[in-house]
Amino acid sequence: MSEEYELVEKADKEWFIAVFPNGTSWFRSGILATWNAWACCGYAVENNVDDVAFVRALAKKLSTEYRIKRYFAIGMSNGGLMSYRLACDAADVFTAIGSVAGTDNTTSCSPSRPIPVMHIHALNDPNVLYNGGCGPECQWKNWGIDFHSVPYTIEKWVKQNSCTN
Repeated sequence: MSEEYELVEKADKEWFIAVFPNGTSWFRSGILATWNAWACCGYAVENNVDDVAFVRALAKKLSTEYRIKRYFAIGMSNGGLMSYRLACDAADVFTAIGSVAGTDNTTSCSPSRPIPVMHIHALNDPNVLYNGGCGPECQWKNWGIDFHSVPYTIEKWVKQNSCTN
């Protein structure tokens, strides 16, 4: 994600710190690492990895080393799903979250406050389908993963944050 979205260059130009933690994996190399975003995916969910605690600890460590005033979480695909999990379980840490190609599949959500959400999603995403489900290129199809739709996700957060038209 750091390379695809040129976030390091943006951070250097705009004077913010960009951190790119990795989820956990079945493999020592870290390949195919995943986040425990409740309904998905892989090693992190199967082993009930407490990724929220990990991210909280990372934020605390960064706060001791740098004068950070605000944290933002953004992720793609499973990382996007994890951003929604952080919005639910760590709204006290994050100012806002963003998700690229990952919908909100949390099963319960009670953030401590309203939290801004930015959602970016292609209509033709072949993995996490815009209208819900695991698409033709989705590697989690055999696991019974069924992603919520983008409209469901947006509607959920409009209600969650008590937004009005």
